[in-house]
Amino acid sequence: MKISDFAERLSQQAGIVNLMDDLGEALAVNPEILFLGGGNPAQIPEVSDLLQHYFKKISANTESIQQYVGTYSAPQGHAEILQVVAAYLREQCKWQIKPENVALVNGSQLAQFILLNMFAGKVGSEHRKVWLPLVPEYLGYASQGLAPDMFLPSVPNVSAIDEHFFKYQIDFDGSANIEKIGAICLSRPTNPSGNVVSLDELDTLSSIAKERNIPLIIDSAYGLPFPGLIYDKQPAYWNDDSIVVLSTSKLGLPGLRCAIVVAKEEIVQKFVQINAVINLSNANIGQFMIKELILSHKIDALCSDIIPRFYLQKRDFCVALIQARLAGLPYRIHVAQGAFFLWLWLEGLPITSRELYSRLKKRNVLVVDGSHFFFGLEKSWKHANECVRISYCQQSSVLERGIEIISEELKKLY
Repeated sequence: MKISDFAERLSQQAGIVNLMDDLGEALAVNPEILFLGGGNPAQIPEVSDLLQHYFKKISANTESIQQYVGTYSAPQGHAEILQVVAAYLREQCKWQIKPENVALVNGSQLAQFILLNMFAGKVGSEHRKVWLPLVPEYLGYASQGLAPDMFLPSVPNVSAIDEHFFKYQIDFDGSANIEKIGAICLSRPTNPSGNVVSLDELDTLSSIAKERNIPLIIDSAYGLPFPGLIYDKQPAYWNDDSIVVLSTSKLGLPGLRCAIVVAKEEIVQKFVQINAVINLSNANIGQFMIKELILSHKIDALCSDIIPRFYLQKRDFCVALIQARLAGLPYRIHVAQGAFFLWLWLEGLPITSRELYSRLKKRNVLVVDGSHFFFGLEKSWKHANECVRISYCQQSSVLERGIEIISEELKKLY
């Protein structure tokens, strides 16, 4: 039986498929696995208690159950929830928006799929691409293009901070001659590196977008205003030339699949029409949960204190573990300004990062092979095969044992 080009393109063995397969194995198949991969958020007691409270409240009310599961949502989201979200973003982020600037959708992966294909691919007589100004970039974008060769990634400047830390920065000089792009896209904080692109860099990207009459798409799944995982407190960013995608997943709600798109009204209208065709309607529970969190003001303490403090402590613990266990090895950690990953660069790694991933998996340690995040590069780059992503969401005992095994394997290799 033959399948279409569309099916071939989206069913290929992609990095995001491998990552989710590993997640399924860790959760259901092999309880011995030390899971330092994936983007699953940690179980934070205060968040778990709050969710349990809300679900008990829902289950005790027949009218609430009907509202949550017995009715369709409009493809833009429930009107009253759009009002609540717009008011919250005006207050928290000082964005001058109305409900017409907001759309709710079943997860940021779906949101990005719609947006990337809205602005790139075949546009009239042109083939337009999505410029990724800073790779490594989120592997979930890699296979989302319905057209071939849809991404134009730029290699960053790599700056050493000290012996064991480094940072990526956008190389605007090297990207000066980019042509035929339909959108600019980046994650902030960056998945996988935890990089937070500065406001000055965003202003420059926004100017480039405005000159070309294209959008700057900012994927803020780990950022502001929620879950608030930007540790140096840089503000959220949006203007009329940008599109921001927010997600409730990293609040601790990945199973509810609810994301928020903020954009010009005309872009939201097109987005909603496409969402209706692809998705018909949005799931209700995530929408009503975010409404409850906002109106109760519970979201304020979660995102300004509880969640970022929890992950910041985890980050510092994991960094200290790596420094202790990998002492004497040629490693560097990307400065982790946000999200909940450490991006480890193993300079001069004698094997590829993919081979290292396989060796660690045989010892029941799951990391993410960093080469997946360098998709679309025209020229090979040795650095792209020397990196792995480590999540620090797990319990301390899991992190300790996992990093100990990583250090054992690296010492054998070096």
